[in-house]
Amino acid sequence: MNRLKEWWRYDPAKEANSLDSVHEPLTFDKRRKAWPLLILGFTWGFLVTGLLIGGTIGPELPFFTGTIPATLIGCLVLFLIAALTGMVGYKLGGTNDMAFQFAYGKMGRRIPAIFLIIVIMGFQGVVVGGTASFWLKGTDHPAFFWVALFFGLLFTVTCYIGIDLIEKISNPAMALLIVVSIYAIFYNINRAGGWTAFNDQTVTMAASSDGGTVTFAAAINLVIGSWITGAVLTSDFTRFARNKWVALGMLFSCFFLTQVLLIVMGAIGAVTSGSYDFTIYLSGISPLIGIVALIAMTLAMWTSSNTNLYLPASQVASIFKRPFKVAVVICGVLGTLLGALGFFEQFSTFINGIGAVVPALAGPMIADFWIVHRTKYKVEYLTKLPRYNAPAIIAAFGGILITLMATGLPFAGLDPVSFLAQPWMVPSILGVVCSVIVYLAVFYLFQAMGIRSGYAKAITVDSLMEDEPKAGDVINTI
Repeated sequence: MNRLKEWWRYDPAKEANSLDSVHEPLTFDKRRKAWPLLILGFTWGFLVTGLLIGGTIGPELPFFTGTIPATLIGCLVLFLIAALTGMVGYKLGGTNDMAFQFAYGKMGRRIPAIFLIIVIMGFQGVVVGGTASFWLKGTDHPAFFWVALFFGLLFTVTCYIGIDLIEKISNPAMALLIVVSIYAIFYNINRAGGWTAFNDQTVTMAASSDGGTVTFAAAINLVIGSWITGAVLTSDFTRFARNKWVALGMLFSCFFLTQVLLIVMGAIGAVTSGSYDFTIYLSGISPLIGIVALIAMTLAMWTSSNTNLYLPASQVASIFKRPFKVAVVICGVLGTLLGALGFFEQFSTFINGIGAVVPALAGPMIADFWIVHRTKYKVEYLTKLPRYNAPAIIAAFGGILITLMATGLPFAGLDPVSFLAQPWMVPSILGVVCSVIVYLAVFYLFQAMGIRSGYAKAITVDSLMEDEPKAGDVINTI
């Protein structure tokens, strides 16, 4: 019992000495070398979601005029949002929770943080369930629950050990994943008769579906929705970078390079071989290739699960003042149970929902850091921030409301507002843009009324305190 109490108890000194310290900004000596972070970015992004999205939009759109441009636009938006939010963590050497404190206030930051913890738990459930599904060729196998439970606990153990082990698993995973991905793409293209023949096949499939269920704008929204939560929560990893180019390179690797590769691979596989899952059609070539493909997919899910689990654990530890390893266990068990109970099958509904809501949560952070304060945050103000930043909370809910108006409110029986529900409208982009605009409008309205909020209030109060006369000062009263 004493050991358990010691494990559960938050010890500031012990946590500060950890390589994964989430309660204090990182000192420079705890930041990581460039190459491991770039590899970590690639393997973090290698998640089944990209394959699923490719498998969804590939048969619905012409490849060169639909799937490819929708993928490039969506991934570019993801990278831009990731860069705009992740540079806050790089600047501060701090976690997502610290970045949210600057944007939303010390108590207000719980609004986006708790919501995003729940969302990431959903992604963890997808990863755990997806890994078991790949091994058992479906979710209806009698052993599905126990296999998912095994993988979920395995992923939790490696994340528990920390960033060092996550990096070690990422190194061999990246090499194998690149080889298998390239092989899978060219296997399917050769099977289709070349790139031109493959594109013609997608044109025919898209035409026969009478417009299908996926429009060009919907495809972009699916691409963005598949990783928008990760893009908002990049500070937990960019804080480890020693210079901004490594931080940006890590994000570009995860949110652009890896996602384009996965979506293209998933689309090609779905059209040519009838499945986004490369372990299925590659196993038909030979047992050896099938085993290599399964190992590659397992490593991909393992590294993605570790990084996914790292994100909510960091938030839980920061908000509830628990040791980081305690938070890993809590989040790992919850994510494992979600995966074992079949949350993987709810993926499409899950992605559409978060694509309409999560982007708006990033808007206040982007507006406050880049536009209002022009990247001038100083980490020493972390303890001086006000409890709430009203413009951020108003902007987040405003952006979410506008996005839901564009997509409809089915739970309230309301259809989309006509002028917002245009065929070209991408809800996830609309959400982040509107929340940025609302934040700036409310913040500067408050300023005009003489009301200081958020980080602006902290630095104003601090400057006023510095200007106050102190004992021993000579005051000129003339």
